Amino acid sequence: MSHSCIQCQITIQLDNSWMRVLQGDVTTHLCSYLCYRKGRDKYPKSLWPLVQNKEDFNDIRPVMNPSEIVETFQFLNHDELLQLSKEEVDKYYDDLEDHTVMNPMVSEIHHEQETEDRRIQGMEEEWESDASDSLDEY
Repeated sequence: MSHSCIQCQITIQLDNSWMRVLQGDVTTHLCSYLCYRKGRDKYPKSLWPLVQNKEDFNDIRPVMNPSEIVETFQFLNHDELLQLSKEEVDKYYDDLEDHTVMNPMVSEIHHEQETEDRRIQGMEEEWESDASDSLDEY
């Protein structure tokens, strides 16, 4: 059985409706989030009670298929970064920038830790340099 998207009129199979909404005695079908957003004014503010396929959603946001979930970003500490090639470091910082947009608080904490790691490494290098200089004096 097929139906038309109430917004764009594309033909969709009943099982492939992105969202089914019961309005009075009529069930309307939407093919995508974009059509939902374009026609949002056609629905009441409290749309959730009218959604017929709630199992497909976390609230109005769709549930991701577990096989489609992208691997989570892995923060690296300063020592781990030193082990990477220049290309890997560049890719890491590109991925970090993307992650920062999505998770600003976690990224800020990691940035503070990375800054502290670099400060400590600088102090250790300075101490080792001073120790070797004092040995040279004898």
